[in-house]
Formats: sequence, structure tokens, C-alpha cells
Amino acid sequence: MSREPHALPEGMTVAARETGSAVVLTVDGDLTLRTVPRLRSVLEEHIADRGRVLVDLSGLTIGFPSAVDVFPLALAAQSGWPEARMVLFGARPATARALCAAPYLTAAVHLADTEVEALRLLELRPRRLSRRTELDHEPDAARWARFVVETACRDWGVADDDAASSAQIVASELVTNTVVHARTACVLTLTSTPDSLRLGVRDYAPGSAPESSDALPGRARGLGLVVVAGVSRAWGVTPHLDGKTVWAVIPCRGPAG
Repeated sequence: MSREPHALPEGMTVAARETGSAVVLTVDGDLTLRTVPRLRSVLEEHIADRGRVLVDLSGLTIGFPSAVDVFPLALAAQSGWPEARMVLFGARPATARALCAAPYLTAAVHLADTEVEALRLLELRPRRLSRRTELDHEPDAARWARFVVETACRDWGVADDDAASSAQIVASELVTNTVVHARTACVLTLTSTPDSLRLGVRDYAPGSAPESSDALPGRARGLGLVVVAGVSRAWGVTPHLDGKTVWAVIPCRGPAG
């Protein structure tokens, strides 16, 4: 069964049809910074609705290479593996080269030549798993962050209990710092790679960012960061025009079982 195509900016369209246990989205047009937001919205809508999505890229061109990250970002925003799965297929040579040159995408989303192959790859776990959750500025935000991380580690079969516990602690401390100091809503992102768990908490408060000295014992403001530094392989801050992301990397023995 096919549905009416979604019309996106600059002539891009997305048509949907059912195929067995998945939905196939046929994307036609040029992938640019202008088309990314609406395409992401359409992708997230169908992922949330069906959970299993194949994307036919035979009619897609890529006008802005970094825009290909729209696919793994949409997947992460809808909880990612195993509830949300996506495979891209049918890309023409120039488009396929641009996709293969994007390491974030190829680690998180399988690429296939045909629809038949794409259906098979839906059952295979990607190398990199991500989950992205928006949290309100409220006292319970840290508790929700711990729950998100605990659930993700269970869903992903994280075998290292110490790493899973450390990830919950880091999530709680970073979100607490956002609630207390940034005083804004935030976005928690958790990513599993072959040897680590990476967390990032993005706030929307421009201004001063924590420094490495804030993670030293005895710094009143940095008590949470002392804990973060103690259980992490590395941590740091990525500034944005409207805020920052504080991130930490936790070593993990076989994070995915």
C-alpha cells in the first residue's frame, strides 16, 4: 500500500509504501541544508510509526555532504536499535560514494544495493548504536537520565556492569549540572561503540563552560565533574552558539553483547 508523497522544500519528495514488516520510503531530490529539517521530521514520523524503515535513495542527490547524518540522527531520536531500525539502499554511484565517506553514518546505518538485501540487513545490528533523549528543565531530569541510560544498556546487551553503572552516574551528574547551572532543557545522547560508552549532554545556555580544573577535588562547583572525571577515560566541552555539550567517554569491555 502506498501513501501520498510528502512534499519537502526545493522539490524533494518522500513517498511511502508497505513491504512486509517494514515501510519503504522513496526519497527523490537534492539533500541540502534546507531539506534536512523536513526530511528528518518525515523519517522520524515513519520510524516512530513502524520502527523498521527502508530508504530508497535511487532518486537522491547530495548537495551538502554533511547532511547525510540526517539518517542516523533520525534513528537515534527514535530510540535506535533494537526498536528503531533503518537501512539505506539503491543509491547511485555518486550518492553511494558520499554515503560511504561519512563514517558516522556507515557505523550506525547499514547500506545495501537492493531492497531484498536491505530487508535482510534490517536484522543485523550496526556497529554504533545511539539513543537521543530530550529532557525538560525539572528536578526529576537526572532521574530520567539514569533511566534512559539503564534502559539503553539493557536493550543493547551491555555486558560490562561497571561501565553501565558508570554511564548512569555520568548521565545523572551532567544533567544535574545542566539543571542547576545552565537552567535550561537539555538533550542526552548515549552512544555505544566496540570499546566504550559515550555520553553527551547538550544545554542551551550560552556563556561560561566548565574547565578541566573544575574536575579537581575541592572545587565546590565541580563536585559532579570530579565524579565524571573519576569514571571516564576522557571528558570535555563542545561549545555551540546557543549553549554547549559536555561529554564523557567511559571505557567498556564489550559494551554490546
